[in-house]
Amino acid sequence: MRVRLLQLTLVGVIGLLHIAEGANLGDVVISELMWMGDFSGATHEWLELNNRTDELIDLSGWELTRLSGGEENLMLTIPEGVIPPHGYFLLSNNSAADSNLAVEPDLVNTAVSLANSQLQIKLYDWQFGSGGKLIDVADDGVGAPAAGDNVAKKSMTRVEPPGDGTRPEQWITASTRSG
Repeated sequence: MRVRLLQLTLVGVIGLLHIAEGANLGDVVISELMWMGDFSGATHEWLELNNRTDELIDLSGWELTRLSGGEENLMLTIPEGVIPPHGYFLLSNNSAADSNLAVEPDLVNTAVSLANSQLQIKLYDWQFGSGGKLIDVADDGVGAPAAGDNVAKKSMTRVEPPGDGTRPEQWITASTRSG
């Protein structure tokens, strides 16, 4: 959190970085999903976005969708937020005080709800049904999630370097439980 504040302060004061004009496929990836919740509650779900570029990216108005009943539906719109170069943006159903998260999420929204089967999350740089560009996809929406452990409560984590997020080999189960 302190690093993020320092990065944002540097941007505002020194102006060394600028906000990217438009994101492309893979510029921001869904890097981790805690689809099963944690030991304090099944609804304590979260997901993490990772900026893969050298530029600050404004996430305001970006949307996340999920599969529900086999159809893609809006999960949430990010009202405002920036993600620093090579940094992270955490979206959670609960605050750190109300869950086992080690850091405070960048966005807390009860709409963060991840399926334990037929999981697929998509990230768009604007409204997904009205011209928003698809930036990333996590999982294929078929069967069990590609990774993660519901019993041990370990998240589903993207491999490096990230590739097609619909492919199971792009995901591993985290080796430790942390948030």
